[in-house]
Amino acid sequence: MHHCAGPIAAPGCARVAAPAPGQPTERAPAVLAQAVVAGDIDAEVLAWLQAAFRQRERQHAALSLDRYLRLPTFKAQRRQRRDYWISETLAHFDAPNASAKHERLHRELGVFMSRGPWLSWLRAGGPPNDVSDDLRRLFEIARNHDRAKVPGVRTIARAGAADTFC
Repeated sequence: MHHCAGPIAAPGCARVAAPAPGQPTERAPAVLAQAVVAGDIDAEVLAWLQAAFRQRERQHAALSLDRYLRLPTFKAQRRQRRDYWISETLAHFDAPNASAKHERLHRELGVFMSRGPWLSWLRAGGPPNDVSDDLRRLFEIARNHDRAKVPGVRTIARAGAADTFC
């Protein structure tokens, strides 16, 4: 007995047209992965999954599945989150120009990471609930950056200019 209802049609049921093989999808791999988690498996998501599994089968699983799905590495995900929080923080700064904002954030992160509560919050799993949004943003930048050093002004400028999503 077939069940044609639902996001994935059973064999013999009418199917929604999927993008042509090798044709790029319109959504980023991370967005497609979120659709899988949410159970929103449309033709584009299904084609993305099938292409990854076909390629993995052809290459005898030489790489991890996330590489075939073109998902960002853990390090890349951390960098995206860091850049997102840098952009968010810069958006809340009042300064005469972008360069002044970058310098201010660099200084504030330096103080926060060297003399502030960031390390104790990291050990505790995050900042307390009653902390200000400004300090929470600084914590998120520090947590998603190389924990041993403060992001440089150029890193902050690059992240502030990038289109990031989380």
